[in-house]
Amino acid sequence: MNYYSSAENLRSGMLRASGLVVLEASSSFDGPAPMDAWRVIISGNAVPTARVATDSEFDYLSEVDRTWESVAEELGIFGNDREFLISVAGSPIGRLPWVRVRPARDLSLARHLVNNPEEPEFVAMSVDARVICGVTTEEYEIWIVGADLA
Repeated sequence: MNYYSSAENLRSGMLRASGLVVLEASSSFDGPAPMDAWRVIISGNAVPTARVATDSEFDYLSEVDRTWESVAEELGIFGNDREFLISVAGSPIGRLPWVRVRPARDLSLARHLVNNPEEPEFVAMSVDARVICGVTTEEYEIWIVGADLA
């Protein structure tokens, strides 16, 4: 198994565990590359649309999921049948192209799309490449950052 296949298998497992169905593993579409979307989300100028404190007194990861889904819905991330594109941070999967997905059940992205345990890191983009919504872990909170690319 080559490096690329191994990374793709790892990502597919993470996506399934998070409640997503992979529709197209290497989405070849004419739009921004995942790294272009990541640059917007992790920029020093990024302003979070929402923040969730990483307080151990409550289930902050479930709150991240609820907040991300709400922001993504407002932005228009979800297309027909709730399809969207996603990129997950970390080596080696962060180098992969977009993957086209849709929810299969209740989402648990913040628990499974992580580079480090309990530190979610992913960015989603609408299939028409108009908007993005990413999750990134900061020192004491999780940021949900939405942006219009149009």
